[in-house]
Amino acid sequence: MAVQAKNFDHLVGKLDGFSEKQLTQHFGLYQGYVKKLNEVRDKIAAIPYDQRVSKSNFSYGEYSELRRREATPYNGVYLHELYFENLGPVSREAKASGDVRKAIESAFGSVSNWESDLEACGTTATNGWVLLTWDDRDRMLHHNQVFEHADRMMVGLRPILALDTWEHAFMIDYGTDKTSYMKAFLRNVNWQKVNERFESISKEAAAHA
Repeated sequence: MAVQAKNFDHLVGKLDGFSEKQLTQHFGLYQGYVKKLNEVRDKIAAIPYDQRVSKSNFSYGEYSELRRREATPYNGVYLHELYFENLGPVSREAKASGDVRKAIESAFGSVSNWESDLEACGTTATNGWVLLTWDDRDRMLHHNQVFEHADRMMVGLRPILALDTWEHAFMIDYGTDKTSYMKAFLRNVNWQKVNERFESISKEAAAHA
């Protein structure tokens, strides 16, 4: 079944520090990943199973190359959806609250420390992402830097908040001033959505403890 792009137009004009042009350009890029993911999967499906071994090779093979590249549009789709979904109007609760705030304070010492660590990770995660993730192993929150869309994605970490640090996420509004962009991002975090994600993951983790 083909992946369908979600509509995030409701964010236009609602985010402090994000212009309509910046957002619509970003939506278009996300839609391009949806299109490319469907294209890659259609091409994979078109290769008969009895031909897949012959079309696989470490240096280059039609099938193996499609499989190598599939993660890029796949993560490009779903990381962008996490990102757009965890944005909302500044009129929302501006700071972390509830259980997710307690988890942030447990992991980072304070919300202020967490914000500083997010900024530090975002400064160096060029062409990539910073994810606030839950680790089922130690039952703590962590930051995970992801380069491109798939490089250094750590196994078993489940994202509850996504920050896009690719230049396309901020260049129209901020040029090379990524710090101001990250501060604008923090002003617009939809903590209700982040709490929902955290509660869902932590309840599931508790059920399997």
